[in-house]
Amino acid sequence: MHIFFRSLRLIVLLSVLAFCSTFSQSLNDRLQQLSGAAANLYVAPAFNTFGANINGGWFTTPPKAKFLGIDVEIGFVGMGSYFKDNSDYFSTSGSFRFTRDQANTLTTSINNTAVRAQVVDQIIQKDYGVTIYGPTITGHKSDHIFVTFAPQGSEEFIVSDPKYPFPVHVKLPSQRIDLGVGGVMDGFPMLPAAAPQIKLGTVYGTQAIVRFIPSIKIHDDIGKLSFIGAGLQHNPAIWFDYSLPVDLSVGFFMQKVKVEDLLDIKTASFGLNVSKNFGFDWLGLTPYAGFMIENSKMDVSYSQTIDTDAGKERININFNMDGENKSRVNAGVNIRLLFVNLIADYNFSKNNSFTGGLLFNFGF
Repeated sequence: MHIFFRSLRLIVLLSVLAFCSTFSQSLNDRLQQLSGAAANLYVAPAFNTFGANINGGWFTTPPKAKFLGIDVEIGFVGMGSYFKDNSDYFSTSGSFRFTRDQANTLTTSINNTAVRAQVVDQIIQKDYGVTIYGPTITGHKSDHIFVTFAPQGSEEFIVSDPKYPFPVHVKLPSQRIDLGVGGVMDGFPMLPAAAPQIKLGTVYGTQAIVRFIPSIKIHDDIGKLSFIGAGLQHNPAIWFDYSLPVDLSVGFFMQKVKVEDLLDIKTASFGLNVSKNFGFDWLGLTPYAGFMIENSKMDVSYSQTIDTDAGKERININFNMDGENKSRVNAGVNIRLLFVNLIADYNFSKNNSFTGGLLFNFGF
């Protein structure tokens, strides 16, 4: 049993954390090159699919409609969500603080060293309106994000020149800077995930469902990750004096994924599932379908180094975003072989996904 749990933990670490591992290659180094709006759009495709993934796999078969019983199911569910078309590219307008190195690149056309130094000092002291475009985190590594300085045509600076007794006006033309940030997932069509899952019941037709990964270090630069999810699934037939033609269950579920102080992801979902068993307790086929209302939220915090007259200064930046999926319809089947449940279903939503699972059930 110890070997089983170690193997399960490894499977989950390699899959459920696929989204988080995309950040393990120096999250700060990537995001600190972008403005808040651009950073948001850069990570959005991966977050939307990750939220769609972990909100799946809760509903399969309903709890038994009995007041008290022992029913334990343990195993894991795997998910995969497809990236939406055109999710590997973004373009936006916003404010941007250029570094000294970038300012030096923008001012290469100024031959007067004293004037150039003054323009560079002015550039690094304020945020400029720019356009930023390029690959998202799901794009190709070979593509880079560019920022366009003075997208309206030019930017004017007023400086002093020892040669003249009056202020000198300097105009810099529109230019683009390569930020050196590219995609991570290299155009991969989907994001996989997995989660260990335990069902415990049954009390008044109700089961508790738990997903859990203890705090574990995933990368020296990133630190520890923890994952916990829990919910209740209830069979309302417990309250009826007659049999229903189908099995019903309602449920509510919440999850939280945290990576140190970098990422904090929370999800919630609730819905209704309808199923019908064909066969026996030890050998059967159970088609099921359901509807869920869901949400997912992510908070991202990272640091950025900016140039000032006094030298380099480190500032903290954070932003949050809501997942695209607000509801889903799913349809699937559960195959029962002795004490093993094999599940597979497809989820229709803004980010379509599929779910599969291997679960071991013990109960009476």
